[in-house]
Amino acid sequence: LTQPGSVVNTLEPMMRAKESFPDMPLIASGGIGTSEDLIKAILAGACAGMVTSAIYRNGVATLGNIRDGLAKFMSDRGLNNLCELQALCPPIMPPGELDLIAYTGLENEGDPAQTVDIRISGDRFGHPVN
Repeated sequence: LTQPGSVVNTLEPMMRAKESFPDMPLIASGGIGTSEDLIKAILAGACAGMVTSAIYRNGVATLGNIRDGLAKFMSDRGLNNLCELQALCPPIMPPGELDLIAYTGLENEGDPAQTVDIRISGDRFGHPVN
């Protein structure tokens, strides 16, 4: 069973798939256990989300909780349908466009104060890319 919230591991690939094939319906699966998880998936380009593990854990009432949370989120923002919510999906930045600088303390011959500047190319979420 997947853990609630683990859908975040598939958001970037989903956004890239949606960007490459905008007319292809996508369904998010794996890690959708709350309305927040479903909202993230829809904002990443999903048309729907599969909920299985959360139903096994918490029963069918999970679906009502997710539906109610989604409806409240959309109502609070004046959104009338899922298409309007999907339209809020941010554009994808090409890999490497975001350069992060990380400073790592290195122990070099007993001197823990030495640091080195490491440049990491990252995606728009800050995940390192090669």
